Amino acid sequence: MRMHDWVDYMHMVKTDGRWMIVNVLWELSPEAKKRYGIPEEL
Repeated sequence: MRMHDWVDYMHMVKTDGRWMIVNVLWELSPEAKKRYGIPEEL
């Protein structure tokens, strides 16, 4: 899921016909890194 300043990576599982979020990882978007002066490789 792409948000304003970050990207969420969601691990999801479907059990008994229901989707559930198992884990969420996020990182700043490349545009936000440039805006805040953070190197791309971090």
